[in-house]
Amino acid sequence: MSCKPPVSLVNRQPFAKGAHRHCYVHPHNPDLCIKVPADADDNRCHAAQAADLADFRTLRKRWPEAVLDRIPAIQGVVETDLGIGIVSRLCRDADGRISRKLSTHVSEKGMSPGLAAAIDDLKRWLKAQRLLTRDTAPYNTLAMRIGEDEWKLVLVEGWVRRRYQWLACCHRVLAHYMIDRQLAKFDRRMPPVGRVRWNPETLTMETHEKVLPVFVINLDRRSDRWKAISANLDRIGIEAERIPAVDARDLADEVGRGRSFGRINPGSAANMMGHGMAMRRLLESDAPAALILEDDAELGSDTAMLLRSVDWWPDGANVLRLEEAPRRPRFLGFPAGKTPDGRELRRVARWLPGSCAYLVNRDGARILLQASVNPQLTIDRTLFDLRYSATAHQLCPYQVVPPMARQTGAGSDIQPWRRQWRLSHRPRSPKQFAEVLLRKLGIFTIVATGRVRRVELNFRDTVQ
Repeated sequence: MSCKPPVSLVNRQPFAKGAHRHCYVHPHNPDLCIKVPADADDNRCHAAQAADLADFRTLRKRWPEAVLDRIPAIQGVVETDLGIGIVSRLCRDADGRISRKLSTHVSEKGMSPGLAAAIDDLKRWLKAQRLLTRDTAPYNTLAMRIGEDEWKLVLVEGWVRRRYQWLACCHRVLAHYMIDRQLAKFDRRMPPVGRVRWNPETLTMETHEKVLPVFVINLDRRSDRWKAISANLDRIGIEAERIPAVDARDLADEVGRGRSFGRINPGSAANMMGHGMAMRRLLESDAPAALILEDDAELGSDTAMLLRSVDWWPDGANVLRLEEAPRRPRFLGFPAGKTPDGRELRRVARWLPGSCAYLVNRDGARILLQASVNPQLTIDRTLFDLRYSATAHQLCPYQVVPPMARQTGAGSDIQPWRRQWRLSHRPRSPKQFAEVLLRKLGIFTIVATGRVRRVELNFRDTVQ
């Protein structure tokens, strides 16, 4: 008895990459696609595959075949050399090209009248079917071109929110209320109309608004991290520019030749210098602010909304921290505003560890660039430690609550240096001891007077 050999995909290029799955054209049928886990060892990738299969079984059971007009029908599963793959219909435009994500099309081409009408048709269809989806978003919706400025939108994942779908089936008014909330989130997650807009008079695309630039600090020898964060950014419709990081190995050689970085190790000094290079790149541009990322950052789906303007920034704020701090509650001030997607902005009251994702304006870039010339503290303490960093007081940092960024846990290139250079903040003299007591007394005072609160900072991909 012979076994059927697995489908070979290892030498093929995927036409689409997501955070958890990669999509390939079926080598034996160009009208089908195979969706395989992005990482065979990541349980989240396999969970996403299982969720698609469960959603499709629910659709076939509770909805008529007409629902598959906007959902690619799953043909089954197949074994590949990249793992178990889901085989489904491949969406193509009228000219035979593979359909693109709605977020990508809007970012690059703008919003035409036909595409706006297609979005309205999708919203009416969801209400008519009473289909409460798990994650209807522009980045998992395909825009199929069926004619000259004629479009049909197709949902590629997150089809059924099984936990609450029974409520939507109870009554039409309740269903429409729940779906309207989801569609409002869909509109908020629509990416900026990427530098172009539709001119109805000339029927052409013309220059429109500019979005804030995004800079990713990445070591030349860590191309794997650059590929990983590029996939995450592409998923949420963000384009980024790579900033070559300073290698700590080079600084370690300078330490051997007598150079000193004070109380911080060469890895932390190199990281600080890399952020300084990103500040210099921002000041060379004409942008009012920029998003700074380290290459192990993972961003939430709504991040692109923060890049449209700086009008929503609190007065006096030069830095907005997006990263989580999950170990324990942190001291933060009262809400001082909201982000475009509805998250709170709170003033940092003590210190927050981590600097993998933050927004900085031009004034903050000048301050941080000066501090990076001769670094004396790690980058996160320089930015967000109001106990030890004079720079942090100048920057007036705020925290986004709930956070929309986190580190992926890929491991730190700085960590080996931390075992050799341990930064101790314990007081070493009576003067330092008195300073520590004053800081602790100051924290007690502001907590007792109600000026700050302890707030949980756990990552949330989107807000309701």
